[in-house]
Amino acid sequence: MKSDVSLEAARSQWSQAFARLSRLAALDEAIGSAKGNLRGRSDMEVLERLKGERDALKRAIREWND
Repeated sequence: MKSDVSLEAARSQWSQAFARLSRLAALDEAIGSAKGNLRGRSDMEVLERLKGERDALKRAIREWND
């Protein structure tokens, strides 16, 4: 951690990182469940939406520079 970052800013960054990584883990779990329940086109659409959200979140995490 940078020494010029205030404690409040550091806590905020850790909270944001935790929230993003928690959401990513939840999306991965939901994708795994959705893969086991593919019965029709609507199920496939749900899987595609979850994957899109996961991939967008991964990009946002990778590019995050606070």
